[in-house]
Amino acid sequence: MSTDIKIDRNTKDIVFENGLLQLVSGSEAAAQRIWTRLHTSIREWFLDLNFGLPFKSDILVKNPDMGLISALFADEIETGGGDGSRMEKLDMTLGTTERDLDVDGIVTLPDGTQLEISESV
Repeated sequence: MSTDIKIDRNTKDIVFENGLLQLVSGSEAAAQRIWTRLHTSIREWFLDLNFGLPFKSDILVKNPDMGLISALFADEIETGGGDGSRMEKLDMTLGTTERDLDVDGIVTLPDGTQLEISESV
């Protein structure tokens, strides 16, 4: 079981409560890792230029290849869930007017916990 520093999804800041650093573990940590991977563009993080998704080159393009996009997102979700995670279900809806992508799915974590994913990127 891994432990991570808790990140506020709205502000993207590290969370402190009463002056104490907050941590997450278990399925909450896996959910946070998945969220981070789905909201990071490739080459955005200077320590690992391959971390994240290729939004500009493969996702937010004219006539996107939804098969490729599904494979990219499934890989990021499984990687974020930890070694041995597997996608059980993945549904994606591309909003052409707002240029957003709704991602819904279920991933089974290595410990057998099923985690529901519902993100808009």
